[in-house]
Amino acid sequence: MSKANGPTAKPVPPAKPAPAGAAAVRPLHVVQLNAAYTAAVRSPEQLLERYDTLTGWAGAVRDAGARVTVVQRFSCDARVEHEAVSYLFAEDGGAPLPGATWTAASLVTVVRALAPDVVHVNGLMFPGLVVALRRALPTRVAIVAQDHAGYDPPRSRSIWEFGRRHVWRAGFAALDACSFTAEEQAAPWIESGYLDRSRVIVVLESSTTLRGGPRAQARASIGMHAAPAIVWVGRLDTNKDPETALKGLAVAFERVCTGRLWMLYQASPLEADVRRFLARSPRLADRVTLVGLVPHARVASYLSAADLYLSGSHREGSGYALIEAMACGVVPVVTDIPSFRAITGGCGSLWAAGDHLACAEALVRASASDLEAGRARVKQRFDAALTWRAIGKRTLSAYTELAARRAAGAVL
Repeated sequence: MSKANGPTAKPVPPAKPAPAGAAAVRPLHVVQLNAAYTAAVRSPEQLLERYDTLTGWAGAVRDAGARVTVVQRFSCDARVEHEAVSYLFAEDGGAPLPGATWTAASLVTVVRALAPDVVHVNGLMFPGLVVALRRALPTRVAIVAQDHAGYDPPRSRSIWEFGRRHVWRAGFAALDACSFTAEEQAAPWIESGYLDRSRVIVVLESSTTLRGGPRAQARASIGMHAAPAIVWVGRLDTNKDPETALKGLAVAFERVCTGRLWMLYQASPLEADVRRFLARSPRLADRVTLVGLVPHARVASYLSAADLYLSGSHREGSGYALIEAMACGVVPVVTDIPSFRAITGGCGSLWAAGDHLACAEALVRASASDLEAGRARVKQRFDAALTWRAIGKRTLSAYTELAARRAAGAVL
């Protein structure tokens, strides 16, 4: 592979010599395999800049003590050294998003040559790839697939789906474990017979390097002086369900005389519907600001200035915006879904997805609480459990155990 013109590895300080007589311990070699990419991404450098979860996860596991190599399917071959992690870009001529039965012969060859201890596959939707890996790799190598949500297990029992279901069952049988943000997220796969509970690992899929700045400065720069100042960060679509959240906000404003909402979002399918809804709602028309898309660095200013973070999601693999909000100390008022329960850990107020009255009650409760104390609890929660450091330590611990079982012949 050719070396791309891009980030290079930072100098690594020499390791301290081991005590006399001590045996050297080889770090676990984890290969992170990412089979999909966005066609609009034109270069390896652009991909690494945009896929911050890919680089963040690799860096976290590296910092925990593993050796990490990333293999990324792409439109060209390249090698990039970035922050002491090797990124191998492999072109196989296929579409950016391969299908479930895809076996990826060239990609499997690259992985095998790296002699990993553990292969971490991003996503549960590539059973053909997992089967090919298991057949090609030595039995001592553990394989883990990480859930990123957005994909349900195939349930159809028609004769036309028999072959497809067989591939899925073979793929999951070849895995040592599946990683989820919350244990409840594994339920559909367990109930469908693809996975058993003993092979479920609970590890948050992502974190953030975003941190909040001085609150007074942020509030002044944005003009966010309402009490409470509420922020929404996320698309306006059916899963995020902004209409239910806005209905709840309208009811909450009947009981809480102050407060405003700022909504940050990318181009969204329901934006026109939200605008029409606000135009028909006199309680909200002058208390909701549709900010739209802002640069990511500017998101930190909104979160630093806010008191409450509002979300109406029905389903999330984790919740990137929620994690960013908590990194900045914003008190969450979010739906009671598995990933949000796991992330918030008792902080803030949860409400039933799709229930605007429950949303209103949660907003009223949060508004009446000691928000400064709530911000402190949120920051403590983030520092203890939601940082990349915490994710790296938990991941490496689980993967070391799986690799040890494989090496001992105790295949799950």
